[in-house]
Amino acid sequence: MPHTTKKIPQFGIADERSPTTVADRLRALGLDPFWKDWDPSILAA
Repeated sequence: MPHTTKKIPQFGIADERSPTTVADRLRALGLDPFWKDWDPSILAA
C-alpha cells in the first residue's frame, strides 16, 4: 500500500490587517511601533 501524505501549509503568509490595527495592538502590548523604509547608510555606496 503506498504511503500518502496530505500537504498542508506550515503557516499563512497573508496578513490583511491594516498598519493602524497592527500599531494599535503593539501599543496595547506595551511596545512602540516604529516604521522605517529607508536608511541613508544603505543607499550610500
